[in-house]
Amino acid sequence: MISLKKNVRESARNKLQEISSGKGWKPIAATVYVGQKIEEVLKQSLQQTDEKLNMLRDLEQSVRAFDKLLFTNNRYSTAELHASLAEKFLHYSEIDNIISHIQKLLERISSLEDSHSLPLILPNLDRTQATLAEFPQNFQILKDEYAIYQQQEKEIYGPIDEKIQRFEQAVQQKKEVIEKIANKREKYKLTIDEDWILSWNQSSSDFPRVERKHKSYQQMSKELEKAQGKFNADKKGLSALRKKRALLSHPGDEQMLRLSQRYSSDIKNHFGSSISLPIDPSSFTKLGESRHFINVQLQATSQLTETLSQEIKQGKYSSYRSYEQLQSILISQTLQTGK
Repeated sequence: MISLKKNVRESARNKLQEISSGKGWKPIAATVYVGQKIEEVLKQSLQQTDEKLNMLRDLEQSVRAFDKLLFTNNRYSTAELHASLAEKFLHYSEIDNIISHIQKLLERISSLEDSHSLPLILPNLDRTQATLAEFPQNFQILKDEYAIYQQQEKEIYGPIDEKIQRFEQAVQQKKEVIEKIANKREKYKLTIDEDWILSWNQSSSDFPRVERKHKSYQQMSKELEKAQGKFNADKKGLSALRKKRALLSHPGDEQMLRLSQRYSSDIKNHFGSSISLPIDPSSFTKLGESRHFINVQLQATSQLTETLSQEIKQGKYSSYRSYEQLQSILISQTLQTGK
């Protein structure tokens, strides 16, 4: 049931007692007043419940994502030792970000206000918070070292990478030129009949046209051969540059690999393959049912309170059925939440 604040419950019960004893306000006006107060609390209750559901969904997704990252990290520690440093560093960044996110999320959950809604209980909350807090906060050290490594890498590979990029662009452009010339040449290719005229029937009235067409084809063939030569030269140059780059080495490779491997091992030794924060599926069910109940109560209370409130403003008191319904709801709520 909804847990309403004590002063609101007492105020509601006192006002309803005054109504039933004929004291104080007019019955309908007093009932509307109580309805409005209860409505405020129901809105807070609905808001709290939605907040908890969203947090629970976020936590479930984050824990699942973290476990997936831990599984990948274990592969890096065993089967995939030679994965690229860029790939590993991105992986470590994701782990650092999700640890921070889960820590903030658990902190919010542990400090949640439960006065208007069902409590959100996570059995391993304290232990998980401690496990996350105890993990060495040395990612920044690795991050700084990797930044230095990247700068050195840029100085070592930058010039030749720029040349490789220019050659790659040149090769692509020449490939497009070759395709363009080849497509254009195709238009000047002689048909079987035209080839016969060119070879055996030079007296034909079509011979001059066929001859011009054939010469254009020959010219296109020369252009194509020339373009193909340039393409092959650039492609050969590109291949040579790539081989030259492959022979270059970074003096900090071994040190960076050791730091990376050590960090990966720290993660594996501390967390294993899971952070062990199982979320009971019934938590979603209970909060969902609670939200439905709160929303039904809120809609009924709001509708009846608004109906009676308008009648009070207009000086009409004819909706005794609405009044009785609202009073019944409010009495039910104060009895249920007063336990």
